[in-house]
Amino acid sequence: MNDEPLQRRVDELEARIARLEAALAAGGAPSPASSPNSDARSERAATAPSSSSARRVPTPPPAKPAPPRQSTAPWPAPPPLPEEDAAVAADSAFESSSAATSSSSAPTSRSDGNDLERFLGLAVLGRVGIAAVVLAAAYFGQLGWTHLGPAARTAAIYAGGGLFVGLGFALRARVLPRYTALLWGGGVALCWLAGVLGCLRFSVLSPPVAMVAMLLSTALGQWLARISGQQAMASVALAGAYAAPVLVGTPSPTPTGFFLLLLLLHTWAAFVHERWQWWTCRLLAVVATGLLVIAWYAGAPQPTFGSFAFHLELVWLGLAAPEFVAAARGRSVDLVRAVPIALAAMAVHLALLVHGISSGDGDAYHVVPAALLLAGGAWIRRQDAPFGEWIARAGAVLLPFASLWCVVQWSPPFDLGTAVGEGIALAAAGCLLLVWRPWTGVGELGAALATVLSWLVVEHVDRATDSVWPFLPLFLLVPVALLLVGRLALARIAGLVGAQIAILLVLQPDGDLTSGDPGSAVTLALVGALATLAVWRAARRDDGALLAVAVATHALAFGVWCVWALAALANRTDAGAAAMAMPLWNLRTGAVLSLVALSAVGFRSVPVAVPLPRVVLAGTVLVGLYVGGLLEVLDLAAAWSFGPRAVASSLYSLAFAGVLLGIGFWRGLVPLRWTALCMLVVVVGKVLLHDLSEVDTPLRVLASGVLGGVLLLAAWGYARRQQAGAPPG
Repeated sequence: MNDEPLQRRVDELEARIARLEAALAAGGAPSPASSPNSDARSERAATAPSSSSARRVPTPPPAKPAPPRQSTAPWPAPPPLPEEDAAVAADSAFESSSAATSSSSAPTSRSDGNDLERFLGLAVLGRVGIAAVVLAAAYFGQLGWTHLGPAARTAAIYAGGGLFVGLGFALRARVLPRYTALLWGGGVALCWLAGVLGCLRFSVLSPPVAMVAMLLSTALGQWLARISGQQAMASVALAGAYAAPVLVGTPSPTPTGFFLLLLLLHTWAAFVHERWQWWTCRLLAVVATGLLVIAWYAGAPQPTFGSFAFHLELVWLGLAAPEFVAAARGRSVDLVRAVPIALAAMAVHLALLVHGISSGDGDAYHVVPAALLLAGGAWIRRQDAPFGEWIARAGAVLLPFASLWCVVQWSPPFDLGTAVGEGIALAAAGCLLLVWRPWTGVGELGAALATVLSWLVVEHVDRATDSVWPFLPLFLLVPVALLLVGRLALARIAGLVGAQIAILLVLQPDGDLTSGDPGSAVTLALVGALATLAVWRAARRDDGALLAVAVATHALAFGVWCVWALAALANRTDAGAAAMAMPLWNLRTGAVLSLVALSAVGFRSVPVAVPLPRVVLAGTVLVGLYVGGLLEVLDLAAAWSFGPRAVASSLYSLAFAGVLLGIGFWRGLVPLRWTALCMLVVVVGKVLLHDLSEVDTPLRVLASGVLGGVLLLAAWGYARRQQAGAPPG
């Protein structure tokens, strides 16, 4: 029996198996060549007798070892997709299945062109087509056929809407989800339009029936949006529900039913936001509810305070209820929702306050919401600190206004007692906010508002009494407390500035230092004292912003003193005004000495590592001492001629520079010695170039002699330091 053909087939099969094994090994898969059967076949092929007619199969080259695969931890199972993502995934699956039938070597630009083509053909043209159909239905409702009555026209539009909805269900399995959503959206729009036309145009539907029909259309749109996963359809349908009571609603004397309907729609929007993350529905519901409430009160007569308070509180609590429930369940509320809730609370209760002021009602009601917001914020803060602090911040803003209004309501016609009561109420509110801060986490903003409102009370006290200054501690209590215990740098700065403005309003309404007004001197001293207190506070707590403001206040106060003092000196320059000159120890001297002393205290409070504030404070001290003494010398020589006054100022400047140089030698202060040297250079030039040409010979002898003596003493000081082995500075 000739077995040569059979052997040839066996050899071909073994060669084919070898090629498959090599291909599998190159692909990284386990090679079947390692199996016992393949080994047996290989051994059998090797031991088989060769024949002249048999083909020799070449041995395949050894496959390169596959690179080791990186072991990665498996990703956790993804959460179930929302309906909208599922629709997008269906679109992608449809597109990928369509693309699988096309050539794999198509360029990328062609796929981009297909995407643009699909967008224009489906999204743009489809929406335009639906809008055109709805517009045609509106025209049909206005005109209609002559043999169709109003009821038939309304029914025909409803039938068109139902046809679109049914067509969407019929084509749902054969078209993309977006096209189905277009058909469903058009059907819902036609049903909503039929309700509007049936009530407003044809009068076949009463307003309650039309409103129910429009709300049912909205419900249909919400259900279809849920099926198709289209957030836009849900938002448009919800907008139709909000427009329904405006278009076909019946006006009522009270807005209770209207507001309850708005809150019901908002509740549904909050549900879909929580369930499917459709945030546009919630945003639309909040904005639409707020605008419709404002529009209702804008067109209605002024309500009573009780009705106004009840309905506004109902709307505000209804809009904020989902966040309060989430906080009660221990879930955090992001700031995107927490901040608008707090701002809405402020706006609602300030509107109630304005209404109470205009109508004279409310009494102590305004304190209750403020206290509840503070208490509620402190309770929420235990679970959600940012949300609780924003709620408490709303109460902190309302408390000063509410406490001030309580005093105005309970007090008799305006008198001194009412004004003082207002100040006490504001001070108590501000201090209580700072005391409650460990529980609420806030309070600085309310205390700052109490300070600002107390500025208005100053005018009331001023009208009721001739002396306002005894009440100054009452107006300084809150801002000074804010300066000392404020946690925020901006709050501490507000406390400093608020206290200084209160001093100016109380002590400095009209006076100045020109006529020796004591209020001006005390004002400058107290402003400097507050600045020194702020410097001490900033140095202890490392507050650079507060330190900068305090140091600038010192310099500004000295600048104001210079303006007042120069104005006073300008009024005493004539020869007959010698009797008008102030004595040496006067209010002007006391004011500048107080500013210098307070600046020196602040200088000693600032750490050495902070050079710039120390330089400004030290410069204020030196310039204050020099200018203060110079103005007193010029005031004393006001009746002299020009030359002697110039010599007197030069002699004073030489003495001041000499004292500075001596202190610089004694304390080893190089900057002080350089300051003295610069002053000596300026005075030398003034004496040689100006003073000696303006006076007679005796004064020339005096000026040049004093100048030479001071310069020789300065040189001796440097020479003595050199002999002692110390550098001359």
